Amino acid sequence: MRCSEISGNGPTSADVLADPNSAVLLQHGSANNKTVGGYWAKFKHLQEFCEKNAWDPLIFSLELAVLFACAMMNRIWGGNYIQDVDDYFSAFNHVYGYHSLGRPWAGGAMTSLRKAFRKAQVARSGAAGMAPGSLRIGVPFSLIVAMLSASERAVDTDLAFYGLFWLMLLFMFRADTMGGILSADSDIRFLEDGSLNFMVRRLKRGTAHLQPFTRSIPAPPPTNTFRTRVFEVIRRAVALRNPQAPTEPLIRAGFLGTTPARASDALTNAMDRLLSANLSESFMMGDGSHISSHSWRKAAASALAAMQANWLTIKMWGMWASANSAERYIDALYADHPMARMLFDWLLTVGGHAHTVPVAAQYSEADEADDGVTDSPRAPHGATQ
Repeated sequence: MRCSEISGNGPTSADVLADPNSAVLLQHGSANNKTVGGYWAKFKHLQEFCEKNAWDPLIFSLELAVLFACAMMNRIWGGNYIQDVDDYFSAFNHVYGYHSLGRPWAGGAMTSLRKAFRKAQVARSGAAGMAPGSLRIGVPFSLIVAMLSASERAVDTDLAFYGLFWLMLLFMFRADTMGGILSADSDIRFLEDGSLNFMVRRLKRGTAHLQPFTRSIPAPPPTNTFRTRVFEVIRRAVALRNPQAPTEPLIRAGFLGTTPARASDALTNAMDRLLSANLSESFMMGDGSHISSHSWRKAAASALAAMQANWLTIKMWGMWASANSAERYIDALYADHPMARMLFDWLLTVGGHAHTVPVAAQYSEADEADDGVTDSPRAPHGATQ
């Protein structure tokens, strides 16, 4: 029976979550209930589109895909044109698979259609003065170098945010992961050997099917003064106390808000406030370009690619499950910077290849489909308001 023929009432997501065993069951599933529910919600867009034209949404054709993409080009999300249809096509494949109809919304001509959609939307967004995620750039490394001195002078909350910026850059973390910190005392620690250790409790979609794990960066050698200074800034940030409760660290649960979206907003707003003085034409940010909390991840990936780091290392350290998703972060014009080699020295050898095998990729296909969408809309650099 096709979904268009189903009628009557059935259990909802709330019913599933109300079952006392559902949390344990969903924690160990490949996709949580919310993700699967999102697939079906997105498929409703295709159903509604097809109903207007008396078409069957479960009969695939390239013409249907092209016309659906055309219809989606004017869709606004968060004040911006949507920048890709990847998450929709992934959802459609899930529903088609449920009906044993294969995965026709992926590969071949569909790959070309997805790329064409992105390029068209970038051009249209720029012309409209929007600042979507596709116009986000990695933090320029010249700005990162300038940030070190500023972070060394910072105190209190400013120092806390600078510490989080450095952690996101070094570990290639999303804002969601920083929002998952329970306590800096327990989750961000320097061991006796000088290594920096971070307890990952959240990746992208809450804490579903994630067993907390630790990522570690070795201590810098005595000759690496740049990373030594960065580590010292992080030490100071981690040691900050909550003024209202001196026994608690300042960086703790709730410091960045209670949801992934709020964590992204808090970090992006802090970047605007603390880095805006250095965002000048000397860093050559083009009109429409902007930086946000996701820019640290993009900067790290681009910097490692620029210094010809081993590709497998980039993919695994960034915890991407597929090379295609990782490639979307790489800015081919990002310059190789000597300070970047000092910051990421532990991932490199003299020949530029990784000698460390990081933890296996943790992000699912569903997580990658709408990468970075929690960043709030914002005015683009160079735009007038």
